[in-house]
Amino acid sequence: MILPLRDSTAGVADNDYAAKSLTGQTIAAGNQTYTFDVIVNGDVAVELNEMFFVNVNNVIGATVADAQGLGTVLNDDSPVLSINDVVASEGDTGTTIFTFTVTSSLPAPAGGITFDIATADGTAQDDNPATEDNDYLRRKLTAQTINAGNTTYTLDVTVNGDSAG
Repeated sequence: MILPLRDSTAGVADNDYAAKSLTGQTIAAGNQTYTFDVIVNGDVAVELNEMFFVNVNNVIGATVADAQGLGTVLNDDSPVLSINDVVASEGDTGTTIFTFTVTSSLPAPAGGITFDIATADGTAQDDNPATEDNDYLRRKLTAQTINAGNTTYTLDVTVNGDSAG
């Protein structure tokens, strides 16, 4: 049995994984499996998920139903965004600013990270339509950016104080 690796999008030349090819491998009598380990090399390059194949050939003593396994290397180098929760009193009059922070798990790459951000009614309402309560001022922003090298973006939302229960 020969188990050579073959590139699809992951590459030995890019050092994505260690090439490996074995000949004469045997599944021992009474067993049903053979394990073939492939070393995948980590990096910090932001890239698409990459794939490679492991092929089984020159089989003696069995029929091959599926001669190719697919290894998928998931990109774990892209930034992941999250937004915090804010809990504060609104007050009985005036306004209070709730500051929300969008955080990137990694510093933004060249060109930054661009996203849209908007408020949405929950039990508090934004007076849109006018028949709703006026608990906060609606915000809807497009193409907001966390600049290259940075990890945060803040959005201020104005909350209107009232004495309603």
